[in-house]
Amino acid sequence: TNQATVFWEYTDDIPVEGEPYAKFDSTIGTWAIDDPAQEVVYNFSGQCDPMGGGGGSVLDTAYGVNNGNFELIGFPVSDPSTVEVFGNSPVTVNFENAGAIDPANPRTGYVLDNGGQFYSFDVESGIYTLLGNIPGDWVGMEYDQASGVLYAIAGADLYTIDPVAISATLVGATGIPPGNLPIALAIDGAGIGYTYEIVTDNLYSIDLATATATLIGNIGFDANFGQGMCYDALTDTVYMAAFNSGVFAAEWRSVNLTTGATTLIGPIVTTAATTQVAWVSIGETLPPPACPEPTNLAVTNIAADSADLSWDAEPSASSGYIWYVFLQGDNPLSDPPVATGTVPAGTTTATATGLSGGISYDFYVVADCDADGLSQLAGPVSFATPPACGGKFYDTGGPGGDYENDENVTTVINPANAGDKVTVTFTAFDVEATWDALYVYDGPDATFPIISSGNPPTTSGFPAGGYYGTSNPGPFTATDASGALTFVFLSDASVPRAGWEADVTCAPTPPPNDMIVNSIDVDEIGFPYTDPQVNMPAATTEDGNPAGCDLSGANGVWYNFVSGGDGTAIASIVTPGGASSVTFYTAPNENASETDLTLVPQQSNQCGPGTSASIFTLAGQAYYVFVLNTGAVTDITIDGTNLGVSDNTIAGFSYYPNPTNGVLNLKSVDNIENVSMYNLLGQLMMNNQVDANTSQLDISGLSTGIYLMKVSVNGQIGTYRILKQ
Repeated sequence: TNQATVFWEYTDDIPVEGEPYAKFDSTIGTWAIDDPAQEVVYNFSGQCDPMGGGGGSVLDTAYGVNNGNFELIGFPVSDPSTVEVFGNSPVTVNFENAGAIDPANPRTGYVLDNGGQFYSFDVESGIYTLLGNIPGDWVGMEYDQASGVLYAIAGADLYTIDPVAISATLVGATGIPPGNLPIALAIDGAGIGYTYEIVTDNLYSIDLATATATLIGNIGFDANFGQGMCYDALTDTVYMAAFNSGVFAAEWRSVNLTTGATTLIGPIVTTAATTQVAWVSIGETLPPPACPEPTNLAVTNIAADSADLSWDAEPSASSGYIWYVFLQGDNPLSDPPVATGTVPAGTTTATATGLSGGISYDFYVVADCDADGLSQLAGPVSFATPPACGGKFYDTGGPGGDYENDENVTTVINPANAGDKVTVTFTAFDVEATWDALYVYDGPDATFPIISSGNPPTTSGFPAGGYYGTSNPGPFTATDASGALTFVFLSDASVPRAGWEADVTCAPTPPPNDMIVNSIDVDEIGFPYTDPQVNMPAATTEDGNPAGCDLSGANGVWYNFVSGGDGTAIASIVTPGGASSVTFYTAPNENASETDLTLVPQQSNQCGPGTSASIFTLAGQAYYVFVLNTGAVTDITIDGTNLGVSDNTIAGFSYYPNPTNGVLNLKSVDNIENVSMYNLLGQLMMNNQVDANTSQLDISGLSTGIYLMKVSVNGQIGTYRILKQ
């Protein structure tokens, strides 16, 4: 016999003695009997020497790719419900349609996707290696076990494939209408090819010499995309890894090569939501490993530059584990890792550092079983780091590829420094209009307010408010205290597009009184006044210049007040840093712009460097104060004489707690008439009529910060600073 489970070594074309006789023909690599009518049983004797090449291995495992989750799987020919995962396919954008295991080296296989990418893969480790490209829309591939030639179908044409030269040679057209969509290829032990198509659901035989196809008959089920077929020499049977559209499930079927009819053996059971085994080929059943690989790999706490790795303990790993992080798609057998490390036995976690933002990676781990050696690589588990400040934000296809079907991807972009805000500016955008959508949320997760596009729900059923089409959305800048933005992308089951590219920038949040229009009205709050921890380096430049002082290029903050009487005013920087300056200006009112102002012409108020300034004030005059401090966060104080009503308290009135994150409890000996809350810009935030001795004030709806509470008790006004946490 010349079955794939037997390996012959040619020595000479010598007939076996006896009548009739058999001989080994070295030109075609087979045993033959000159006169088939003289078939008898021959006895062979002699010395059997090991030759390698897999001699003696049992080829009774069906291998294939499950394009439902891109896993390389295997199962016994007799039991398609017992599926084992051997690796992960790198083919996720195109479709891995064609594959075959080399019967002369059954731990090596080859696959072609419908874009022509040609890979080899190691059956034991499940690792793919890209060899090159053979153009064609490939749908099936199989070895002729009699000749050792690899054949494949593209469209409705038959080719031979040279896996060394990485080339294809046309044999000819099968004659099957291309529109009928031939879907697979099998070659039996007699060297006859077979295919079936998914429009009329018919089986054909194929002459490998001419490529001519001959109709056999109907396969008896509604075939759809995601199909494969193969020949099993042990059972002398052609099998289909079918996808039955009638029940929308993957099935393992045997094929009657005389009638075309198929017989269901059982469903192919995997963990994927939808199983589609797009090619299948028979390979050897691997022995249990002496050092099993770890399982249940996971990646958590993914930051722009780090990620936590974990896996389940392997009892045989007496010398611990070796973990690796590679760029996604890199070959772990030949490419250098981005990060790697070892952990001792009993430790099943590690942290990968030195990663880059907005990059996709693959995580692998190996068990070290001491005398039993190393396990196969477990993995990969793919993950992507969130975009980093100053970097790029891409869809899952990266800068050159499309996003995938059926995606539900959440990306949280956090600022690198506390107090900074993230801004995302799209420079390219292509999302399938009305079907797929990108959602933007102002905060660190999708429970925060959506920044809505105004678009209605998609035709595919995704919620309203998503962005799609080819116009660049945004830019988007976080306003939440976290400084973060969250993006959620949803795609349907078809028509992936190019996705997007965006720039990520992070900058400190300017102080609320950065612009003169938001100047803090100090006399509404009370004197002496302190503005705490002002983020001065984040202030932006001014829009105009007052008379008497050029503020071009200056980045500071503003305060204003109306003097309650003739007196004095002084403003100071508590923590000077970088360029510092304090200047007072007169204004026609408290709604002024820069060009409405005039520098107060007094010796102690110069338009130049300094950390404090003071002036004499006139009753009823509106004043503005500009403070510059480019190099440090600082408290800013404003005080003086006869400026306004000072902070005061009311005897017999108390409140608690302060600080608070919700409710303030108020209590007074006399009747509390009214309570109001102001922010530091002097804006009224709450105003409650009380008319009782006790009350509660719910400020949970206010943003975190300092507020002024004004309380009226029997005509007296008290002012109190409240810290909302």
